[in-house]
Amino acid sequence: MRRLSPYLIIVLLISAPFITATLADVHAGPPRQGEGEQPITPETNFGAFVLNIRLDLELLADEVNGPRVRPAGWNGNADPASVSILSDIWVDLEAQADEVFEKPGVRPPDWAGVATTTPVRIARNLRHDLELLADTAFGARQRPEDWIGALPIYSCDIATQNLVEFVTRTFEFTPVTLLSVVDYCQAIAGEAQDRLAGQGITLVEGDIPLLLSNLRGDLERLADELLGLNARPPGWLRTLTTETNQMATDLLSDLELLATNRFGEGNRPPNWIGSLGRSPGLYVRNLRHDLELLADLTLVGREDHLINGRPEGWSGMQGFGDELTFCPAAVQGLTLLMQQYYGYTIPQITAETTEQYCRRLAADVNAYAETDPERATFEQLAGLVGASGRPLAESDYAFAYLDVAALQYMGIMPRGVPFEAWYRNYGESKMMYVVGENFAVYVSQEWTTLPEGVFYRLPTLHGVIPETYSGPGPTPTPTGVAVTPTPGAAPGQPPPGIEGLQLVQWNQVNVYYDQDRPETNTVLVRLELCAIVGQGCEPVQNVFTSAGVPLPIITVIGPYPVFELPYGYSNSFILTSASYYANEIWVSDPTLRGITSGQ
Repeated sequence: MRRLSPYLIIVLLISAPFITATLADVHAGPPRQGEGEQPITPETNFGAFVLNIRLDLELLADEVNGPRVRPAGWNGNADPASVSILSDIWVDLEAQADEVFEKPGVRPPDWAGVATTTPVRIARNLRHDLELLADTAFGARQRPEDWIGALPIYSCDIATQNLVEFVTRTFEFTPVTLLSVVDYCQAIAGEAQDRLAGQGITLVEGDIPLLLSNLRGDLERLADELLGLNARPPGWLRTLTTETNQMATDLLSDLELLATNRFGEGNRPPNWIGSLGRSPGLYVRNLRHDLELLADLTLVGREDHLINGRPEGWSGMQGFGDELTFCPAAVQGLTLLMQQYYGYTIPQITAETTEQYCRRLAADVNAYAETDPERATFEQLAGLVGASGRPLAESDYAFAYLDVAALQYMGIMPRGVPFEAWYRNYGESKMMYVVGENFAVYVSQEWTTLPEGVFYRLPTLHGVIPETYSGPGPTPTPTGVAVTPTPGAAPGQPPPGIEGLQLVQWNQVNVYYDQDRPETNTVLVRLELCAIVGQGCEPVQNVFTSAGVPLPIITVIGPYPVFELPYGYSNSFILTSASYYANEIWVSDPTLRGITSGQ
């Protein structure tokens, strides 16, 4: 058996008093997953879960870099009680990832980062990324002997983790998928989708027999294209029947035969589902997903005689009504659950490829789920009334104000935030007074889901001066409002040498929050500048002060540099991307994003 590295021994010795006092199930050494009565999760034992991440990260660094050799700036914080433990592990993990992936900021597509808010989810993301890093360093599911690890769910992509969390929360779901199954993530996502179907989640609204018939036709067209007219592998069934279960079963059999012919026995591409599920809706979604994936991968180089990349007569998504079926099973399941139980609406997504569409949808629905939305009633989802009897609607990136004249700016209310509409302004004004959880503000009806007809039936503000606030209770102004709370023209220009950029307004700046630093009233953020609000966006590459001094780049996550900025509105910075620049920005403090201490 390998001996523990000296670093691990030192960590255990130094941490012993704290561990003895606060982590009751950690005694003679770091706990291994599978040992003890209860698996270690961020919810059951946060300190032990985080400590295990640190120990495995140090072990990986020893194995990859050499004993006690670390990237520059390594801090090695191993104290779970430290207020900076998560950010310190993140910084070290990103530094080690730069070494393993050999290029700063280059990460696999499923890299999670810390683009979430609660400590539990940040810890979950850190373990996920550490396991992804270990797969790259040691090989898939290959680990050093002293690797502690975690339950396999933490190696699954974030959509799968959120799907399992919300199916459990919504339906008291207890997974039975064996932890030892080869493709645990695909299996647990399939089990969760089966539960959704069993709970009456609408998976497909189309004609199931017609969709299955379309699948058969497209599968035969693909086989003709790849193998030759009517040439088929041995065992091909070519079934056409009105009996749904038999039709689906035989379609799956033929689809797998063609996949084996192309990829080899037992080899399948990432995100391949390879099963039917337990309902007709899942049959057609899973089969169509895998058929389209097979076509994407096998028709490359044949585009000269194809139509939109497919053989002539291809039915594709006819009858489905959306592109969701192209996406991985977990993204499908999470999106459907959020839509039908939590009021989620798929936004308009501009994408050049199916993969790009699915990644952008996954990012959006994961972000929505991680706001921990309350389960909506069927009346609420139908857009009728809220608990007080007032019309219920949601924000669509509405600008929020403390006054009806829109002078005291609050920030952008995230899409999907629910509220009750109480009053409207006079005349042609679209301003209305809305009340939600911990806020009462003015927004424009045009930036919400409230129908215009419902808006005009609201009582007016005549004789009413309602109180406005944001946060835990009524306060005259929101936390973090700058001296000049209403954005206006700002004079800043890009520094000399940076020319040809187009100026965009403050509301064309997207802010992605990575790590709040309340002790300095700042936050680590990634930024985008957009051609129009929410579309045609580019990563911000540099932020300059008004004097032209560049702000330091804290780290790089994918194509996004990370900067540290103060909360509130500011026209003291110049943001530049490849094509645009902005000289105003609003950075919401945690209370405006629905975050309170202890979450």
